[in-house]
Amino acid sequence: MNRKDRRAAQRGRGPMGPAQFERELRRVVRGDPDSDPVVAAFWRDQSTEWDVAAAVDHPDGIEALRRR
Repeated sequence: MNRKDRRAAQRGRGPMGPAQFERELRRVVRGDPDSDPVVAAFWRDQSTEWDVAAAVDHPDGIEALRRR
């Protein structure tokens, strides 16, 4: 194991890329219990802030229905 590998192992998982974040967010919206807990917390906070009543995942993205 070289120095680069040791440093990567110490840091743990790196930052999530945009494509991976989108996949995880779709899993959260679908209600997958194995989704990333950090992304689930993000969605919980944002859906509360945006006052989301319902959300659905479809091929064009995530659609959210907001309360008035």
